[in-house]
Amino acid sequence: MSAQLQDSDITEAAAEYLWSVCGQGRLAPLAVVRRQDFDDAVNGALVDGVRHKLSTFRQGDRLTDHRSGDGYEALREPYRQLLRDLLDKWQRGETSGGTARLMTGSVSYGALYGLARDLGVEIRAMPRDIAARVVSGDLTAEEARDILGIEDFELGAFLEAWTL
Repeated sequence: MSAQLQDSDITEAAAEYLWSVCGQGRLAPLAVVRRQDFDDAVNGALVDGVRHKLSTFRQGDRLTDHRSGDGYEALREPYRQLLRDLLDKWQRGETSGGTARLMTGSVSYGALYGLARDLGVEIRAMPRDIAARVVSGDLTAEEARDILGIEDFELGAFLEAWTL
């Protein structure tokens, strides 16, 4: 944690994010918590900190250590439902993996699958099935990248890992 970025900054940004998305009923990319008075490195740490704070909140931890944060407790289930809805759309093919990763703050396709599992979302497209479909020619590399939200250079490693 830098002198410029404090735990209170992370908690405040997470709280503002929760109020915003739950009030609108729509997720926003975590990058919206970036601050103009922070440089890229500090903003990266802020986004990572908010990602972690929201992950632990989603799993049952309090957003704040003190009673003044009690109002946020009511936002836990609406936030979880927003995540569930987005992940269900992703698994039905209505939302790309890249969008799902951006909107959930997931750092990888594996984290996206883990989040779906944790929230009880039905997994319709398993990574091994996607890899097998690419290898068999039933799915193009571009379609697989879109489903998973990965970059072109990551596809080779993905296929290698899931087709051994």
